[in-house]
Amino acid sequence: MGKSSKSLKKFSRNHLKRTVDQRRLEQKYKQKLKFSKQKALHNKYVNGSDDEDETPKINPNEVFEDGSAEKFFNSEIDAIAELKKKNKRKLKEEITEDPEDEDLDVVSYLNGNEQIEDDTRKETKNPVKSEVAEEIEYIDLNEITIKNITEWKNSISSKNSSKLVKQVVSTFKAAVKDQEAVKPDVLPKLISLNLDVIPKVFQKYLDLKSNNKNGPKSVATDNKQYQKYSDSLKQYASSLAILVSTSQDASTIGAVFTTTHKLLPYLSEFKKSLKSIIETASKHWSGNDKDLSNVAFTFLQSVGKDQPHLFDIVLKSSYSALLKKSLESNSQTITLINKLKASAIELYSTRPSQSYDLAFQYICQLGVHLKNSSSSKSPEAYKAVYNWQYVHSLDFWAKTVAKECNITAESLSGKKSPFRELIYPLVQVILGTIRLIPTPQYFPLRFYLIRSLLEISHSADVYIPVLPLLMEVLQASLIAKLAKPNDLREIDIKSTIRASKVYLNSKEYQDSICSEFVDIVAEFFGQNSKSIVFPELSVPVVLAFKRFISRSKNGKFNKQLEKLVERLDENSKFIQQKRNALNFGPTNRAEVDVFLKDMPVEKTPFGNYVLILRQNRMQKPSGKASQDVEMVDA
Repeated sequence: MGKSSKSLKKFSRNHLKRTVDQRRLEQKYKQKLKFSKQKALHNKYVNGSDDEDETPKINPNEVFEDGSAEKFFNSEIDAIAELKKKNKRKLKEEITEDPEDEDLDVVSYLNGNEQIEDDTRKETKNPVKSEVAEEIEYIDLNEITIKNITEWKNSISSKNSSKLVKQVVSTFKAAVKDQEAVKPDVLPKLISLNLDVIPKVFQKYLDLKSNNKNGPKSVATDNKQYQKYSDSLKQYASSLAILVSTSQDASTIGAVFTTTHKLLPYLSEFKKSLKSIIETASKHWSGNDKDLSNVAFTFLQSVGKDQPHLFDIVLKSSYSALLKKSLESNSQTITLINKLKASAIELYSTRPSQSYDLAFQYICQLGVHLKNSSSSKSPEAYKAVYNWQYVHSLDFWAKTVAKECNITAESLSGKKSPFRELIYPLVQVILGTIRLIPTPQYFPLRFYLIRSLLEISHSADVYIPVLPLLMEVLQASLIAKLAKPNDLREIDIKSTIRASKVYLNSKEYQDSICSEFVDIVAEFFGQNSKSIVFPELSVPVVLAFKRFISRSKNGKFNKQLEKLVERLDENSKFIQQKRNALNFGPTNRAEVDVFLKDMPVEKTPFGNYVLILRQNRMQKPSGKASQDVEMVDA
């Protein structure tokens, strides 16, 4: 017979004799009672007597000292209940005590008393699982020394001991939960042991499998080794999640990401723990620590590539982290936020068909917010849309769609991206957002989102009607009048979505709006400078500019528009000359699509003009945003 558990030995030593004696006493009483009934029946059927008085009476004193069977059983029930309560109170002490080395055959000793054995099993429940819990709950972290860790390391490295691994991992989990209870010089050693040595044990003794040749690998669960290490794996995944979320040390956090990446196939089934680690990685990816951000991003990217069932978690957590960071948007953080957008786009590009579903849901949510704001028409409803978080969301999806629907990439792959179906709904949401409050105070937001539309238009090779949105700016009185200078500082228009009322009639705001207007108009026509319809596209704009110049008192802006008109006319003549040499009409779409296809944009008159504008913009020092500019946060 196998060796008895500690709790069973303790029960045998302290309570077994009394329980067995009690059971024998009960059996003796039952036998006498049965004998008396049999004798009564014999008298009735054999002797013809049915007088109950003739039935032999059993003297209770022969069995029970106080003469009361009911009292006996009640007292015994109370005693057993009290014993159970006492055992529960003393369970901790009994578990930690070392029982005597007794070789007791409990089943033989009971001689068929299965009920006692069943009760004992109920008390001990599952010895293996209880043992794990006890090691975690009652381990004295203060007593752990570097010597213990060294011994564990040597023993784990020298032999396959799943029990020792379980002990080490249990200690690790207890330590990361209560790090202050561990000696300061011991905790780093314990963490190092579990991050460096334990993964090698899992990799050495656990096999991996894959459902298909190129599919993701996962740990094989149909072997004895997995049964030995399954509890340790689960605890280990949970421990990593706790450690990475509580640690303040960047090197430790980075080590957890690295270790988790190595063990992804072994830990892939513990989705809850991995989700926690992924969310923590997303938080550090969007943090200010550049090195840790890079490590976290590499981890997120690896998870997305290697584990398809975790890809949605990666996308959701990274998008959520990006939105939280967007709340801090200002002239100092806008560069970091744009970098986060670029890296998040890489994550979504890992599995386009899978990320399309999430993108569709998020764009629909943005549309719902816009619809609610439009129908409510209250200041609070407008704030749900006119804030940096919402605007950055639109810009992020515009950049994502632009990358996925790149016309050159699609031509090389020979198929269209699923994201192309998102162009129309996304453009509609952006146009609706721009027109929600068309006042000069929100011209910065208008320009910001028009640039998002231009990015989609250029990359996906689709025409988006942004010119009407730009021409509306010319109708504002603050653009045409002669503004007086004041002491306000220059506005960084690219990191602002709403200007303070103090700026509305200022020369600083007027100059910023006019400069941004010229840049965006130039970018639009620069993208279309090779278009066969450029002359027709530019005619209404040239007429609008000339009308504005005739009534405007803003001399600086008038000169900028006059130069734009010159360049537009020059490019129109250039395209017209190229068109005169053609021998096909506008209905021949195949020929229209390849018109000047191989000519670089910079070779066109307007394309060259835009190139010079960009170079001048890069050389010009960027102005600092005024503290008086009102930033809208959600």
